[in-house]
Amino acid sequence: MEKFEEILSRYKLVKRRNKPRITFKKVEKIIGFKLPEDNKSFALNYSEFEDFIGEQNIRLWNFDEIIEINKEYEIFECLPKTL
Repeated sequence: MEKFEEILSRYKLVKRRNKPRITFKKVEKIIGFKLPEDNKSFALNYSEFEDFIGEQNIRLWNFDEIIEINKEYEIFECLPKTL
């Protein structure tokens, strides 16, 4: 988790003002696996993020919208066990 926080500290992230409306338990039930602690930490502390880390474009969606977005992009059908 330290590495994750270290990477995030290099970027200007929008801090979350309120707790996510959807619970981790509900998301885990929908996706069928436990969320990693770094995902939970990000969801509790930040709204969303999009930028390049090295050469890779990274997009971390707002946790309150993650299920809807994954359904729209057909992630659950095309990339099972992915969030």
